[in-house]
This record gives sequence, C-alpha cells and structure tokens, in this order.
Amino acid sequence: MSLMKLPPWAYLLLALAPVPIMFLPIFDSLPSAVGKSVGIAVLFWCLTMSWLHWRNLDEPARVAHKSSWYCGGAAGLGAAVILSTAVIFWPEANSALVAMVSEPKHGSPESQAFFFGVVFAAIVQLAGTLAAWLLWWSRRS
Repeated sequence: MSLMKLPPWAYLLLALAPVPIMFLPIFDSLPSAVGKSVGIAVLFWCLTMSWLHWRNLDEPARVAHKSSWYCGGAAGLGAAVILSTAVIFWPEANSALVAMVSEPKHGSPESQAFFFGVVFAAIVQLAGTLAAWLLWWSRRS
C-alpha cells in the first residue's frame, strides 16, 4: 500500500506522530540551530500529512470539517476571550501565569507570554472544533 492510498485517518495520525519529539528532554539540550531545524521539519511534515488527509476525504467529511472549524473554532475563540478576561480579574490565576512567564526557558518573558496566548487560543479552538465535529456527525448518523 503506497503512502497516497492510506485512509484519511492514517494521514492524520502520521501528521501528529512527530509532535511529541518537540517535548522530549533531549530537545532542550540541542543547539539552537538544530532545534529550529527539527521544529521546521516537524512543521513541514505535519502540513504535508494534513494536506494528504484533506485530499483523501470524501465530500461529507470535508463539509463536517469545514462546518466544525467555522462554528466550533469561533465558539472556542469566544470562550478564550471570556476565559482570558476572567483571568485578568482573578488574582490567583493571574499570579500563576505571571510566575510561569517571568522565568522562561527560552526567549524573553514577552515572547513566552505571546507563545502561551497563541497556544491557548489554538487549544480552545481545537476543543470547540472537536465538539462541533462530534455534534455534526452525531446528528447525521
């Protein structure tokens, strides 16, 4: 079976397979240029496998993905805005975030805060998308 003939879910698993490499302790000990090169290679791999996943989906699955990204991603981003506003007014959560960002392993505190913000937004969008995708398929099964 060639790589182009796998089922769509297999490409999705292949896309996510190298991501845990980025969180291994040995990754922190690599020289900066090597670490960036590995990160770029993992990103390229993920994008390629995601493209193959999309290319091999049938039309109902594509519609499910599009509607869940639109509705669920928007709902997740709305939840992120509400949660981030709540964190500002909740001193205990705010101090925990400040402590986490004030002594970063890599980069400046500002870049670390930006990174956490982007990752937080992506996580809540993915959670909303997953919920909307499950709802879409449960209504049509």
